[in-house]
Amino acid sequence: MPGQLVEFKIQFEKQPFVVVPYNQNHWVAIQDYQGMPLDEIISLWTVFNRHLLRGIGRIPEEKLGYVCDIGDNQFCTFWELIQDYLRHMEHHLKQIFGRSEF
Repeated sequence: MPGQLVEFKIQFEKQPFVVVPYNQNHWVAIQDYQGMPLDEIISLWTVFNRHLLRGIGRIPEEKLGYVCDIGDNQFCTFWELIQDYLRHMEHHLKQIFGRSEF
């Protein structure tokens, strides 16, 4: 599954919603995360993820089962895409802090 931003528009579009892939390496390079001070990255992620949590909390339960086409003939639900995003963030937290529990 893609490790990209949860797309709230899934709940308003035709199903299956096609998740558009992106080049992760180019995305990271253009954002210059490697050159950012750690405190800035943490502040950015904190604010951004609080924003996402508010949005996730407003998704009607029946829309969490909407189907997403994630490419390569693979499909998942909107809920599974959200869960994948959380795993993706946990992966980055482990990279930064070197801990296995979050």
